[in-house]
Amino acid sequence: MTFSFKHFTLFFDDSLLNLRFTLRKLLFTAASLSFILFLLGCSGKKITTLEEQVAVENARNASLHAEIETVKSDLNRAESINQTLLEEVKAKEQAIAEQEEVISDLRFQNLELKAAKEEAITAQKAAKPSPKRETLSGNFQNDYDRGLQKFREKWYMEAAAIFKQLLRQNPNHQLADNSQYWLGECYYAMKQYENALAEFEKVFTFPGSNKADVAQLKIGLCWKQLGKYPEAREQLIRLLSSYPDSEYVSRARDILDQIP
Repeated sequence: MTFSFKHFTLFFDDSLLNLRFTLRKLLFTAASLSFILFLLGCSGKKITTLEEQVAVENARNASLHAEIETVKSDLNRAESINQTLLEEVKAKEQAIAEQEEVISDLRFQNLELKAAKEEAITAQKAAKPSPKRETLSGNFQNDYDRGLQKFREKWYMEAAAIFKQLLRQNPNHQLADNSQYWLGECYYAMKQYENALAEFEKVFTFPGSNKADVAQLKIGLCWKQLGKYPEAREQLIRLLSSYPDSEYVSRARDILDQIP
């Protein structure tokens, strides 16, 4: 009877130990689960915080993108306005340059007319009288003066007809080269630049002509008016090299600066 009770007591103590061990395992497992749940809760909060930050940054990026597009639009508008203004300025500069060229040509023609008048007076004084007076000698001078007067009055066609007649009648007269030059000026004034070019080139058929340098200048101007800029540049450079002491050198340089 005593043996059986001890045996039972030992068995009961073993069972109690097993229950305590199992309980400890359960408590440890419960604690572990609680810790894991705590960690998961923290991670979830972190993830939620990151998502909120990403959303805020996306909103900022969207706002910056909108601002950038606005700035681009303003820049494009400003560039368009600037381009329009540049085109207007270029057009006005071109108009001013053309007007200055017209004024320069008028001044040039005025100087040439004064020089022609002086040359005509000199030629008239130098003419030697002869018993058998040549009709062409006296008429040439008078008709030459009349041609210049027609040119001054802008009767270019009539003036051209007079100079042509003079050249046909007496191509060896001492004012024949001047008549040839002014024939070219008549065509130039009428904007018949190809005809003017041909007549100016004929000035060089008169050896030692005092109109050679200015005829060379006008040849360059004819090419410029015809839009033949390489030819115009070539002829104006020829003036600078062939007549370096000419009074028309500065004018030729100004025209060269205007050629594209």
